[in-house]
Amino acid sequence: MIVKILSLIDILVGVCIFNPEIFKNAIIYIGIFIFLKGVYSIICSISSNYFFDWMGIIDLISGIIIFTILIGYSSAIQGIITFFWMFPILKGIYSFITTI
Repeated sequence: MIVKILSLIDILVGVCIFNPEIFKNAIIYIGIFIFLKGVYSIICSISSNYFFDWMGIIDLISGIIIFTILIGYSSAIQGIITFFWMFPILKGIYSFITTI
């Protein structure tokens, strides 16, 4: 149940990266949550000797991208940001399907 909720939040993060104006009042909270979720996931995976936590890395990068969207970003990284929105969505869909 909790994994399904977190996977829906991942899809929401991808939508926030693609179009940050949709959730402009809540995007800071979404960014903080996804960043902390990524840090927690990476710390837990390293403590259990698993050093390739791709889901945690996607969460961490998504949080950083949301923060760069909030503070404003230059056109140099705009291509990376507009390309990255699909990774949290694909991760969310993958997590949702694997829990069914």
